[in-house]
Amino acid sequence: MQPRYIPLLICSSPFDSAVESVRIRFRPVLMTAFGTIAGMIPIAFEWAVGLERLSPLADVAIGGLLVGTILTLIYIPMFAYWVEGTNGA
Repeated sequence: MQPRYIPLLICSSPFDSAVESVRIRFRPVLMTAFGTIAGMIPIAFEWAVGLERLSPLADVAIGGLLVGTILTLIYIPMFAYWVEGTNGA
């Protein structure tokens, strides 16, 4: 069985690179984050019997996943575009 290689995408500008990175990562990041958040909701609302003590942990996990998702999909590509733009590339 031959290994599958993902071809390297060569973009013409830093903006195109940032847009392409969001396009490639959007679905897997959202599926992972929202799947984990959906699993944490019963714990956060204390609907899970016997797990009431873990409610603060679930709240922090949900908040961290939301912030991490926003950073991954919006802030990091914008920051990379800004850095590449200032280097004159």
